[in-house]
Amino acid sequence: MNVDELVSEAAALPREQRKALIGRLLALGRGERDAAFRRMLAEKIDDTSPENWVPMADLPKHLRLDAGAE
Repeated sequence: MNVDELVSEAAALPREQRKALIGRLLALGRGERDAAFRRMLAEKIDDTSPENWVPMADLPKHLRLDAGAE
C-alpha cells in the first residue's frame, strides 16, 4: 500500500478513528514508549476549546516535537 492509498483510507475513517490514527502516527515519530507524550497528545487532540488551538506552523513547538533539535 502506498501513501496515497493510506491517505484515501484514512479520509474514509470516522472522525474519532482519524484522531486516534493521527495520535498514533505522531507518537511513532516521538517514540512508542513515551507514555507522557501520548497522554499530552491525547489531551490536545481532545481539546475542543478554540482558545487553545494553535496555528499549524506552531504545532511542532507546542507538541515539543522539535525538543531534540536544539
